[in-house]
Amino acid sequence: MPTEIDELYLGHMRRIAAKPIYSDVFFVVAMEQNLSQIEVNRAGNFILEEFGAHRVYLCRSSNKSPGVLTNAPEKEDYAKTMQILLVDQNLRFALDDNIVSLDWKGNQRALYEQLTVFRRRRQEPKDPGFGKVKVTYSGKAKGQPDDCVLSLQIAIVWQQRMRLDERFRAMCKRIGKRI
Repeated sequence: MPTEIDELYLGHMRRIAAKPIYSDVFFVVAMEQNLSQIEVNRAGNFILEEFGAHRVYLCRSSNKSPGVLTNAPEKEDYAKTMQILLVDQNLRFALDDNIVSLDWKGNQRALYEQLTVFRRRRQEPKDPGFGKVKVTYSGKAKGQPDDCVLSLQIAIVWQQRMRLDERFRAMCKRIGKRI
């Protein structure tokens, strides 16, 4: 039985799939691995059941588990990749209110606010003689979330990674989609 959260993302995907222009859309699902593996597998199964394996690509981390890692090295890669695209102005957003969100303007504002506080943070060890400097990438300031920024970064990086993934390439070839 899908949870309330499951129904949110399934509803979003249904709205996309219902548009004639997106009738043959291919869904790429990248869930954070900080969810339990049981949750990631369960959610992935709901998506596969609803849309079929021929329309869904579930991202898998380097350890082949479903979901994507959001540890420090991955976040650094995500942040640097997005920074390059933003500086080069090679990032575009779909502006279809009916597809992107029920509240596109609110989400656009949230993304902007999160981008303005997203930083590379350097934390010195408590004892300078021992321990390592910890580097993190986060927009969590004063208890605010950074989910919009992290979601955007994951989408950017994984659309590039999946093009190199043999599993994805074979799936596209099988269904006649160009990469």
